[in-house]
Amino acid sequence: MNDKPISLSNLTAEQVEMLDILWSLKELSDVEEWQSTLEPEDREMSEALIKLVILETMDEIITSDLSDAQKVLQKFTLKA
Repeated sequence: MNDKPISLSNLTAEQVEMLDILWSLKELSDVEEWQSTLEPEDREMSEALIKLVILETMDEIITSDLSDAQKVLQKFTLKA
């Protein structure tokens, strides 16, 4: 797996603070417990941020996997 840092832009200070809290939590149960203390609007924001991180991670994996696949396919390209 790729250990490249995740980069998210255009976040508010509140969103950055929320992500810092999320990163500090070790287990899913910790995340769920923390989210249960939030107001509904903040809980929705935390869920959206989690999805954003997942999407960014998946984008990195897919992009990386595609470049690896392209390298392998180039070995089988017929040369004129």
